[in-house]
Amino acid sequence: MTTPHASKQHQYVQRHVPLRRCVVCRKQRPQAELVRFYRDDTGQWQLDVTCKAGGRGAWLCALAEAGQPACTQASLKTLQRFFRGQAQRVYDILQTDALQTNTTGEGCQS
Repeated sequence: MTTPHASKQHQYVQRHVPLRRCVVCRKQRPQAELVRFYRDDTGQWQLDVTCKAGGRGAWLCALAEAGQPACTQASLKTLQRFFRGQAQRVYDILQTDALQTNTTGEGCQS
């Protein structure tokens, strides 16, 4: 005869992982693998280091897959599809060292 608690002994509750879609490659990934841009009150796109800023958000893959660069290394033409007239500004932000803290795989943590 088994005890009623024996079956519950090794059950682990799986934590919910928030998923977001990259605006460049359109792949859905865990939030921790992406970097976030948000649109501020003036309409300018800003890098959201905390991933908690208000306003419209856009997510980009921070990590590269096998043989392919990360979406944060996307070409200007690719970024223009989503960011339109501000693509050059977003591209410049992506090229700076400010993004290096998020491209180590430690993107937005929930």
